[in-house]
Amino acid sequence: MKSGRKLDRLERLIGDGGYGVLPSSDHYGQGDLRFLRAQDIDSLLIKEDVELVVPRSYLNQKAITKKDDVLMEVKGEIAGCAVCSSEMVGCLVNGSIYRMTVTDDIDPYYLASFLVSTTGVLQKRRAAANSVISYLSVDFLNDLRIPRLEEEEEVAIASEFRSFVRHTSESRKLVVQAKKDVEALIEGTLVESSLLEDSAKIEQWLEDNPAPEL
Repeated sequence: MKSGRKLDRLERLIGDGGYGVLPSSDHYGQGDLRFLRAQDIDSLLIKEDVELVVPRSYLNQKAITKKDDVLMEVKGEIAGCAVCSSEMVGCLVNGSIYRMTVTDDIDPYYLASFLVSTTGVLQKRRAAANSVISYLSVDFLNDLRIPRLEEEEEVAIASEFRSFVRHTSESRKLVVQAKKDVEALIEGTLVESSLLEDSAKIEQWLEDNPAPEL
């Protein structure tokens, strides 16, 4: 068990990692390999309705997502970071993303929660400012300092963010389905039983996830 508070270099917490690839934009929409770009990653969230694909000739195992990988934006805004869900396993990430499988010494959700925090983003941007372009090179990336807390504190933080991601993902899926229902209703192809079923799902979700009291 960890004791006290300290700082770890990110390099010590990465079991396996690598930058993504840069397919030619001419090949976008070809093939069947789902392709994740930095714009698909937000603060702890990944757009799960990613439809962009590229040919499998670009496949590079170092750039293929696995469950619970931490995906960090390393070029441009350098703010986005999220944990790969089971739905997003097997995607190819682009060159603006660094994919990392963390060691057993840290929870991926705790690490991601720090990397999207104000302190984490400022640290990343300050490191990137040392490069010619706004880009986190592997040297600066490895040297990022991650605060370590008591084990139970890290577990509690990770649990909160897991819950946040799960609930937000579920609500997004319901919104997407609701939009599809509206389109089907307009086109006259909506089956009434489907609408009733989706409405029931939304009502149940709202009941299970009440809005916090202000």
